Amino acid sequence: MLYCKPSPKAAILIEQPIAHSQNLSFRSLILKKDLPILHRWVNEPYAKPFWQLDGSIEQLKSTYQALLKNPDGHSFIGLLDEQLVCQI
Repeated sequence: MLYCKPSPKAAILIEQPIAHSQNLSFRSLILKKDLPILHRWVNEPYAKPFWQLDGSIEQLKSTYQALLKNPDGHSFIGLLDEQLVCQI
């Protein structure tokens, strides 16, 4: 378990083999790389009411830039066999 803000490197922080020879892993958000898919996710019709982050990609970028500057905040990306599947 992580109790402190990890390094901004793109390295995998946690990796766990799961059923059917798949790997579930987590890494830190890489805003430049991950922003387009996050923007698509928060603009899905089912996500809009819950997250309330729908809007322009620049608005979302600004939100995540503020989060990443916060010494107590962090965002993790979950990958299943290297494909983005979630954001925590």
